Amino acid sequence: IWGRWELGRFFPAVTSAVASFIPVWQGLGLRDLWHGYISPDKFLSLLSFFAFLTLSGLTLIFLMRQSLKDAHQLREIAWLLLGYMLFWPFIVWWDPYEPKWFVIPNLFLVAAITKIWYNRLNFNRLWVFGTCITIIGLANFNSTIWPYHVSQNPYMQVAQCFTKQTTKSDTFIPTDWNWFDYATYQFGYQGEVLKLKRDPKYQKQNFESIMKEVVKKRQQGGNVYVTDLNSYSADTLEYFSKQVGIPMEVLTQFQQKPAFTCNNWQFMKIVY
Repeated sequence: IWGRWELGRFFPAVTSAVASFIPVWQGLGLRDLWHGYISPDKFLSLLSFFAFLTLSGLTLIFLMRQSLKDAHQLREIAWLLLGYMLFWPFIVWWDPYEPKWFVIPNLFLVAAITKIWYNRLNFNRLWVFGTCITIIGLANFNSTIWPYHVSQNPYMQVAQCFTKQTTKSDTFIPTDWNWFDYATYQFGYQGEVLKLKRDPKYQKQNFESIMKEVVKKRQQGGNVYVTDLNSYSADTLEYFSKQVGIPMEVLTQFQQKPAFTCNNWQFMKIVY
C-alpha cells in the first residue's frame, strides 16, 4: 500500500482530500437523494457536502475575479497553492487512502482561501461563509468526534484484552496494523514482536525465525501468538498478501492451537 506509483491511486487521493474537510467515508447519502429520499442519519453529512460545494464555488469565483492589479496578492495565493500541490505526489505515492496526510497541506490551502476571501466579506457573504463552516463542523462532530466519545474504539478493546492475556515472556507476530499499536503505546504490551520480512525470497528465513522463536519462548515459559487467519475474509487475506506483503503462507506451515478470544478476534498459539 505504501510507496507505489499507480494511476488508480489518484482518485482515492482526491477522495481523501475531500474527506479531510467533510465526512465522506461514512457516506453522504447521495444515492438516497438521487432516488428522492433523504436518510436522517446522513442529513448533516449531506448538508456538509453542499456547504463544501458552496464554499468551493464561491472561492473559485472570487479567484477568477481577482484583479490583476493585485499582483502581490496573486503571487501570495499562487505560492500557497503551489505549497499545497507539492504534497500531492508524496501522498499519492505513499498512502492516498488516509485523509490525515492532508492535515499539513490543508494549512496552505486554507491560507490561500483566506487570502482569496480577504476584503470580500460583506454581511451576506459572511452569513453564507459562517453557515457553511458551521454545517461542516457539526457534520464532522456528529460523524466522528461524538461516536468516538461515547463508544470505545473496537480495536482498542482488542488491544486491551490482548495485553491482559499476554506476558512479557510472549511474542506476537503482527499480520495487520489495525490494533496492535494500541497494545504497545496505550496498554503497555511488554512482550516481544516478531516482524516477518515481506519479500517472498525471505520465506525460508521467515520460517526459521518463527521456528527459533517458538523454541526460545517454550524454554522461557512463554508462547508465540498470531491472529487466527480464519478471522480474516478471503479478500482481506489477499489484500494483506499482495498489497502489504505479509507472507501469510509461512504462518500456515505451523500447527496452531486456539489461545484466547478478544472482541470476536481469535488468537492462536503457534506450536512446533
